[in-house]
Amino acid sequence: MGCGASAAAKGYDPNGPISLDHFKQERVLGEGGFGKVRFVIKKDTQKGYAMKCMDKHTIVEKKHETMIFKERALLVDLSTPESGGQACRFITNLHFAFQDLHQVYLVMDLALGGTLKYHLKKHAKGYPTAHAQFYCAQIYDGLAFLHSKLILYRDCKPENILLATDGYCMLSDFGVSEKFASADTQMKGKTGTKMYMPPEALRGEAYGLEFDWWSFGVTVHELLTSQLPRPSVSGEIRFGPSVVPEAAQDLVRRLLDPDRATRLGIGGVAAIREHNWLASLDWEGLANQTVKAPFIPDSKKANFDAHQDDIMAALDVNPKDTRPPLDAEAERHFESFPWPPVEGAVASAAEPTVSVHGERLVVTDKASSCDEL
Repeated sequence: MGCGASAAAKGYDPNGPISLDHFKQERVLGEGGFGKVRFVIKKDTQKGYAMKCMDKHTIVEKKHETMIFKERALLVDLSTPESGGQACRFITNLHFAFQDLHQVYLVMDLALGGTLKYHLKKHAKGYPTAHAQFYCAQIYDGLAFLHSKLILYRDCKPENILLATDGYCMLSDFGVSEKFASADTQMKGKTGTKMYMPPEALRGEAYGLEFDWWSFGVTVHELLTSQLPRPSVSGEIRFGPSVVPEAAQDLVRRLLDPDRATRLGIGGVAAIREHNWLASLDWEGLANQTVKAPFIPDSKKANFDAHQDDIMAALDVNPKDTRPPLDAEAERHFESFPWPPVEGAVASAAEPTVSVHGERLVVTDKASSCDEL
């Protein structure tokens, strides 16, 4: 079922617990494994958000309750600034989480400009250098923020990087991310998108937060050339006849160094920011978003490849959800999903918890296919 297909009451209390009735639903922005993402407007403030709608029946059927709660927990962590601090501008922050009979909802920062992957299709030979620099600097800042919270993103790729209406970008989709106990934590597991995974992960070896910098290197290459890197037999990245600047080529080659010991970023991520291709950027202006974006997307367009079911959902012609609700046992998994939390809610057994035993991090996550070391 599409987002918003669950039954809703005609009236609502603007000061009551957040529900679907607090939002006016606009068009579809995209679609994921459990449902759709829609542009919504909160009725009392008229502020726009992206609402990720996930079908509870599908979640239960696939036994992915823990995965959904993990994503929610990570978003809560990322969206709760330290005392006196501000939320990171380069990730999609969570504002509300709630549920109804058939769906769970995550209400996040709005990005109506589509993904970098979508707009890259208009640049057969890659983005202009200045565009790529602008985006890569923000991706770097977003990843650095995640790592400061000890969170491994594990899904850095152009299709997960969203453009806001001002042309700035945000990292999105934390469904395969992991919270670490320390910066030195290592784990195993082939989770993520294969083309963006470092060779040690593909070999079944342990990896840590540095996983994301390999993915960043692949992303930089793709933004500059519109293609995934094709290493030679020796593992060297070759650009061939190319308009990609030498400094950018050097950055990519050093990020995608098959020798982990000499790979850029292993000895400290500041070396990436200080690389010749990025060092001259106005980092403070980018952080404050005072640098003019090189491209402003048309927020009135869909900015994604629409399919027939997306068009039907955008026109609000989804049929009313007449399925019976989940049974009481299945429903109990979702009782503590709302955020900010509803007073008196009891933690769900599906919520992952983390504890440290000596040097070993233990995650009570039945849905994870990865081992923490």
